[in-house]
Amino acid sequence: MMSMTTLVNFFISLCLWLFSGGIYQTLVAFIFLALFLKLILKETWIHAFTFTLGAQFFSLIALIGLYSIIHFGLGYTYVPVSEVSEKSYSVLYASINLGLVYTILQAFFFRMLRKYQHVRLHHILSFVFISNMAAAFFTYWFSPPLF
Repeated sequence: MMSMTTLVNFFISLCLWLFSGGIYQTLVAFIFLALFLKLILKETWIHAFTFTLGAQFFSLIALIGLYSIIHFGLGYTYVPVSEVSEKSYSVLYASINLGLVYTILQAFFFRMLRKYQHVRLHHILSFVFISNMAAAFFTYWFSPPLF
């Protein structure tokens, strides 16, 4: 039961971070991935923009859906374990976690897209990871202190 509470708290805090400080991270990751697809993989601007927009939108909808199921469907709420754990949750930790979850969701999106569109999956997945991690560090370095 303790692991379920930890997992639920992780996803709820991830969604809270997404809508507070992580929205900048999503925008920066969008720009980075679109530039990687255009400049390195030589996709057209339309393809780079639509692939990136689709991946970001899919990840956002998936996280909102997961939050809705956890919060409204199962009735869980975010309860910090202690004040110490709440204060140790830094902007860097939150940004990296959001970047990793976005990377997993976007990898799933591009894997599904591969059935309908010819994409170089290994290249795109590596650029998805690089763009999300770069956006996480960018958010950490340039965001105002929130905690």
